[in-house]
Amino acid sequence: SPLVCLNTPQQNRTESVGRFLPGIQHTLEPIEGLSTGQHLSVEGPNVMCKRLDPNQQTRWEENLTSYATGDVVTLDSDGYVYIIDRLGRFAKIAGERISLHEIEQACEMCFPNAEHAILAIDGGRKGQTLVWFSNKHDTSLKQLIQFWIETQRTALTRPSEHHVIEALPRLMTGKVDYPALKHQYQLICAQTSS
Repeated sequence: SPLVCLNTPQQNRTESVGRFLPGIQHTLEPIEGLSTGQHLSVEGPNVMCKRLDPNQQTRWEENLTSYATGDVVTLDSDGYVYIIDRLGRFAKIAGERISLHEIEQACEMCFPNAEHAILAIDGGRKGQTLVWFSNKHDTSLKQLIQFWIETQRTALTRPSEHHVIEALPRLMTGKVDYPALKHQYQLICAQTSS
């Protein structure tokens, strides 16, 4: 599905990916544990009729009619689509699905002058551990915990580890490069264990 939505010079909204192209139908499915946004699936002439099976790279899945984008989106009243997250950006902690994007937003509310990124690292007694990265030395886990208590957020969503790095790695699009950040985290762990 190479193209789903489009902004034009005459019809556009800041931070939106635009409105659906003609002939494209969409379905929004609620995501358990997420208060804002739904999972987007699309149908229409833009959906490829077959694709490589992601589990078996040599076999084609055929006669596809809909495509689950993996995008978590919101729509405004005029039909403009806003991508707020990816399904892959969730943690599973103590059986709960937790949006890493929402945790990053909470960190930004606590420390608005810093950049923030959250990784979910496998392991720990509850399944995954939340690791918080920021680029300012005046951010602290102690202050964040206090903010979590004051804003009555569940402890499950609170990062348990914090690292200050000079700059968050970025893709050419300006988005955080999470695989590169995970590699940095592995280097930090290797240095502290040696």
